[in-house]
Amino acid sequence: MSRPPVNTPRLLSERAARIPAAALLAVCLMLVGAEFAYEKHPYFGFDGFFGFYALVGFATVIVAVLLARLLRPMIGRHENHYGEADPGIAELDSEGPTDE
Repeated sequence: MSRPPVNTPRLLSERAARIPAAALLAVCLMLVGAEFAYEKHPYFGFDGFFGFYALVGFATVIVAVLLARLLRPMIGRHENHYGEADPGIAELDSEGPTDE
């Protein structure tokens, strides 16, 4: 595993990305483990299985991502939808502040 370049911002480093992911995984595991702590009262019967609501939530996210991928070509706009940017303005933005 290589180290990030010296000029890489802290939020873009690998270590900074692993910390929230590990925290999210820990919270998810605690929530799934909490299913042992209470008695379930299923309404339909199949909703009483272990991890049922976690699986339904995961399936819902997968369906939402797939629908978004299908809808993007239909409702998305091209990168230059509003026309080309004025080259003079783009040059000013890239130079940064000046002391004139």
